[in-house]
Amino acid sequence: GVQTCALPIFFPVYKRLMTEVGARADTILTVSESSRRDVIEHLGIAAKRSGDVIAVPNGVAPEYLPAEKKHGAEKLVLYVGRFDPYKNVPALIEAFAKVRERCKEPVRLRIVGPADPRYPEAAARAQALGLEPFITWDGYTSDEGLVKTYQNADVFVLLSLYEGFGLTVLEAMACGTPVVCS
Repeated sequence: GVQTCALPIFFPVYKRLMTEVGARADTILTVSESSRRDVIEHLGIAAKRSGDVIAVPNGVAPEYLPAEKKHGAEKLVLYVGRFDPYKNVPALIEAFAKVRERCKEPVRLRIVGPADPRYPEAAARAQALGLEPFITWDGYTSDEGLVKTYQNADVFVLLSLYEGFGLTVLEAMACGTPVVCS
Protein backbone atom coordinates (compact mmCIF):
# COMPACT_ATOMS: atom_id res chain seq x y z
CA GLY A 1 0.00 0.00 0.00
CA VAL A 2 0.90 3.64 -0.17
CA GLN A 3 2.81 4.89 2.81
CA THR A 4 2.15 8.34 4.17
CA CYS A 5 4.57 10.54 6.00
CA ALA A 6 4.10 13.69 8.05
CA LEU A 7 7.28 15.23 6.59
CA PRO A 8 5.58 16.84 3.55
CA ILE A 9 3.91 19.32 5.89
CA PHE A 10 7.39 20.68 6.63
CA PHE A 11 8.31 21.11 2.96
CA PRO A 12 7.18 24.77 2.71
CA VAL A 13 9.28 25.62 5.78
CA TYR A 14 12.27 23.74 4.35
CA LYS A 15 11.87 25.43 0.96
CA ARG A 16 11.68 28.88 2.56
CA LEU A 17 14.75 28.13 4.69
CA MET A 18 16.76 26.91 1.71
CA THR A 19 15.70 29.92 -0.38
CA GLU A 20 16.91 32.18 2.44
CA VAL A 21 20.21 30.26 2.64
CA GLY A 22 20.61 30.66 -1.13
CA ALA A 23 19.98 34.40 -0.90
CA ARG A 24 22.51 34.90 1.92
CA ALA A 25 25.29 32.57 0.77
CA ASP A 26 28.35 34.10 -0.87
CA THR A 27 29.02 30.87 -2.77
CA ILE A 28 27.17 27.59 -3.19
CA LEU A 29 29.08 24.43 -4.13
CA THR A 30 27.33 21.50 -5.73
CA VAL A 31 28.41 18.17 -7.24
CA SER A 32 27.40 18.54 -10.89
CA GLU A 33 26.21 20.88 -13.59
CA SER A 34 22.78 19.24 -13.32
CA SER A 35 22.59 19.97 -9.59
CA ARG A 36 23.92 23.48 -10.21
CA ARG A 37 21.02 24.20 -12.58
CA ASP A 38 18.56 22.76 -10.06
CA VAL A 39 19.97 24.93 -7.25
CA ILE A 40 19.71 28.07 -9.39
CA GLU A 41 16.14 27.24 -10.41
CA HIS A 42 14.71 25.97 -7.13
CA LEU A 43 16.42 28.50 -4.86
CA GLY A 44 15.56 31.38 -7.19
CA ILE A 45 19.18 32.51 -7.64
CA ALA A 46 19.20 35.63 -9.81
CA ALA A 47 20.99 35.39 -13.18
CA LYS A 48 23.58 37.96 -12.06
CA ARG A 49 24.48 35.66 -9.12
CA SER A 50 24.48 32.37 -11.06
CA GLY A 51 28.30 32.47 -11.12
CA ASP A 52 28.19 32.10 -7.32
CA VAL A 53 26.83 28.57 -7.75
CA ILE A 54 29.80 26.39 -8.66
CA ALA A 55 29.85 22.73 -9.73
CA VAL A 56 32.76 20.76 -8.26
CA PRO A 57 32.38 17.24 -9.63
CA ASN A 58 32.80 14.21 -7.41
CA GLY A 59 35.72 11.89 -7.80
CA VAL A 60 36.56 8.42 -6.59
CA ALA A 61 39.25 7.18 -4.22
CA PRO A 62 42.42 5.76 -5.79
CA GLU A 63 41.54 2.18 -4.79
CA TYR A 64 38.72 2.16 -7.38
CA LEU A 65 40.80 0.52 -10.11
CA PRO A 66 40.18 -2.15 -12.72
CA ALA A 67 41.16 -5.68 -11.72
CA GLU A 68 41.24 -8.96 -13.53
CA LYS A 69 37.66 -10.22 -13.74
CA LYS A 70 36.89 -13.47 -12.00
CA HIS A 71 34.75 -15.25 -14.56
CA GLY A 72 32.37 -17.55 -12.76
CA ALA A 73 29.57 -19.74 -14.04
CA GLU A 74 27.14 -16.80 -13.88
CA LYS A 75 27.19 -13.32 -15.37
CA LEU A 76 26.84 -10.77 -12.59
CA VAL A 77 24.62 -7.70 -12.90
CA LEU A 78 25.23 -5.19 -10.10
CA TYR A 79 23.18 -2.41 -8.52
CA VAL A 80 24.57 -0.30 -5.67
CA GLY A 81 22.34 2.17 -3.91
CA ARG A 82 19.28 2.85 -1.86
CA PHE A 83 15.68 1.82 -2.52
CA ASP A 84 14.05 5.27 -2.64
CA PRO A 85 11.38 5.48 -5.36
CA TYR A 86 13.52 7.70 -7.63
CA LYS A 87 16.14 4.92 -7.73
CA ASN A 88 13.60 2.85 -9.71
CA VAL A 89 14.70 -0.53 -8.30
CA PRO A 90 11.38 -2.29 -9.10
CA ALA A 91 12.00 -1.44 -12.78
CA LEU A 92 15.49 -2.93 -12.42
CA ILE A 93 13.90 -6.15 -11.11
CA GLU A 94 11.55 -6.23 -14.12
CA ALA A 95 14.43 -5.58 -16.54
CA PHE A 96 16.42 -8.35 -14.86
CA ALA A 97 13.50 -10.75 -15.43
CA LYS A 98 13.67 -9.95 -19.16
CA VAL A 99 17.44 -10.45 -19.20
CA ARG A 100 17.01 -13.88 -17.58
CA GLU A 101 14.41 -14.81 -20.21
CA ARG A 102 16.65 -13.82 -23.13
CA CYS A 103 20.16 -14.60 -21.90
CA LYS A 104 21.54 -18.01 -22.81
CA GLU A 105 24.04 -17.90 -19.96
CA PRO A 106 23.14 -17.98 -16.25
CA VAL A 107 22.85 -14.48 -14.82
CA ARG A 108 22.55 -13.20 -11.25
CA LEU A 109 21.58 -9.76 -9.91
CA ARG A 110 23.51 -8.51 -6.90
CA ILE A 111 21.94 -5.61 -5.01
CA VAL A 112 24.20 -3.76 -2.59
CA GLY A 113 22.58 -1.21 -0.32
CA PRO A 114 20.92 -0.87 3.06
CA ALA A 115 17.47 -2.40 3.36
CA ASP A 116 14.72 0.15 3.90
CA PRO A 117 11.36 -1.11 5.17
CA ARG A 118 9.68 2.02 3.76
CA TYR A 119 10.29 0.72 0.23
CA PRO A 120 9.40 -2.99 -0.04
CA GLU A 121 8.39 -2.79 -3.71
CA ALA A 122 11.59 -4.23 -5.22
CA ALA A 123 11.59 -7.32 -3.01
CA ALA A 124 7.86 -7.82 -3.60
CA ARG A 125 8.40 -7.56 -7.36
CA ALA A 126 11.26 -10.08 -7.21
CA GLN A 127 9.05 -12.49 -5.28
CA ALA A 128 6.11 -12.03 -7.66
CA LEU A 129 8.36 -12.77 -10.65
CA GLY A 130 9.97 -15.80 -8.96
CA LEU A 131 13.44 -14.23 -9.10
CA GLU A 132 14.49 -14.71 -5.46
CA PRO A 133 16.91 -17.58 -6.23
CA PHE A 134 18.72 -15.37 -8.75
CA ILE A 135 19.09 -12.19 -6.67
CA THR A 136 21.58 -11.57 -3.87
CA TRP A 137 20.55 -8.80 -1.44
CA ASP A 138 23.80 -7.77 0.23
CA GLY A 139 22.87 -4.78 2.35
CA TYR A 140 25.72 -2.56 3.46
CA THR A 141 29.24 -3.44 2.22
CA SER A 142 32.56 -2.04 3.44
CA ASP A 143 34.55 0.26 1.13
CA GLU A 144 37.02 -2.52 0.39
CA GLY A 145 34.23 -4.99 -0.28
CA LEU A 146 32.48 -2.49 -2.53
CA VAL A 147 35.56 -2.02 -4.72
CA LYS A 148 35.85 -5.81 -5.15
CA THR A 149 32.14 -6.02 -5.90
CA TYR A 150 32.46 -3.46 -8.70
CA GLN A 151 35.58 -5.20 -10.02
CA ASN A 152 33.87 -8.61 -10.16
CA ALA A 153 30.64 -7.44 -11.79
CA ASP A 154 30.09 -8.01 -15.50
CA VAL A 155 27.88 -4.93 -15.74
CA PHE A 156 26.66 -2.20 -13.39
CA VAL A 157 23.06 -0.98 -13.81
CA LEU A 158 21.44 2.22 -12.55
CA LEU A 159 17.90 2.89 -13.80
CA SER A 160 17.41 5.94 -11.60
CA LEU A 161 14.75 8.46 -12.56
CA TYR A 162 16.89 11.36 -11.29
CA GLU A 163 20.47 11.81 -10.13
CA GLY A 164 22.35 14.97 -9.32
CA PHE A 165 25.60 13.17 -10.12
CA GLY A 166 25.45 9.36 -9.92
CA LEU A 167 28.64 8.56 -8.01
CA THR A 168 28.06 4.79 -8.26
CA VAL A 169 28.28 5.06 -12.06
CA LEU A 170 31.68 6.74 -11.76
CA GLU A 171 32.87 4.16 -9.22
CA ALA A 172 31.88 1.28 -11.52
CA MET A 173 33.59 2.90 -14.51
CA ALA A 174 36.75 3.52 -12.49
CA CYS A 175 36.81 -0.23 -11.74
CA GLY A 176 36.55 -1.02 -15.46
CA THR A 177 32.99 -2.31 -15.21
CA PRO A 178 30.63 -1.48 -18.11
CA VAL A 179 27.64 0.65 -17.10
CA VAL A 180 24.03 0.69 -18.23
CA CYS A 181 22.14 3.70 -16.88
CA SER A 182 19.12 5.85 -17.55
